[in-house]
Amino acid sequence: MKNHSIRKIAYIGVLSALAAVAMVIKFPVPWAPAFYKMEFSEVICLIGGFILGAPAAIAIEFVKIMVNFLLDGTTTAGIGEISNFLMGCSFVVPATIIFRRKRTIQSAIAGVAIGTGSLIFVSCVLNYFLLIPTYAKVFGIPMSVIIGMGSAIFSSVDGLLSFVLTCVLTFNFSKGVISAILGVLLFKYLPSKVKKI
Repeated sequence: MKNHSIRKIAYIGVLSALAAVAMVIKFPVPWAPAFYKMEFSEVICLIGGFILGAPAAIAIEFVKIMVNFLLDGTTTAGIGEISNFLMGCSFVVPATIIFRRKRTIQSAIAGVAIGTGSLIFVSCVLNYFLLIPTYAKVFGIPMSVIIGMGSAIFSSVDGLLSFVLTCVLTFNFSKGVISAILGVLLFKYLPSKVKKI
């Protein structure tokens, strides 16, 4: 039991470090304003959840954020990092719980599908009520400027709600789908001894 716990902690440490490095590699996408950056650290967190369970996935998400602060600092006064943690958990936790009930590729696919839906829902709610208003207030950016960034991409954006239902939804849908596909494929081809601790 002691060796099992040590190995599990080692897995969490290694996967957190890999996820933190993956988080540094971020890039803008044409379907979201410039302050949204795409990165795929959730792929590593998802694999960690599949191997170790939901509590470990949450731990990997948290440690990833802490390590990323050391590697890359923050340009969002911590708002982006808090957002990343909450969105990441909303994706990997449901996916992990569903997968570990049966541990088949079919349940992994079902899990990431529900995880992506959870990510979209949580991201829209949090961005509308908390994250975007807080971001605007902290940086002294008029809400009209943020809305304008959205309307430059989607002409239908004329307020915060339409911004969330176009820019935020599209961004997180694409991130969830790509992370889900990469996570399931990579996990499928991991050696069996890596999947079992």
